[in-house]
Amino acid sequence: MKFLMMLGSPNLGMSQHPAELILEAPATQISQDTIKIYSFDEYFNRYKKRLNIAIRRQWIGQTSKSEHGRAISLAKKPDNVPWVFDDVVGTPRGGWRNDIDEADRKTVYFLMIEKKK
Repeated sequence: MKFLMMLGSPNLGMSQHPAELILEAPATQISQDTIKIYSFDEYFNRYKKRLNIAIRRQWIGQTSKSEHGRAISLAKKPDNVPWVFDDVVGTPRGGWRNDIDEADRKTVYFLMIEKKK
């Protein structure tokens, strides 16, 4: 978990600029009182019962530009081949792009850290 949160990513490897701290703030109404800063150990010890590593999927060919782009980037890396499938499983919420042939769609899986409420 420390690697995924602070040091690098499975897609890009070790970061040239690893994180030293974790900054956490709400999505709205950010203020000095709602911003929290943690070391990894502080964050992990505080939230370890609420943290999960989840397997998520995206699709090459989905309408979301950012998610389609991430899927393409992940699929290009030879080490990610075991996580890229020609079989399209599921349907993206926004639907499919018109500029990608149905035969070129792929399902791409990746890991994500989730913090449960």
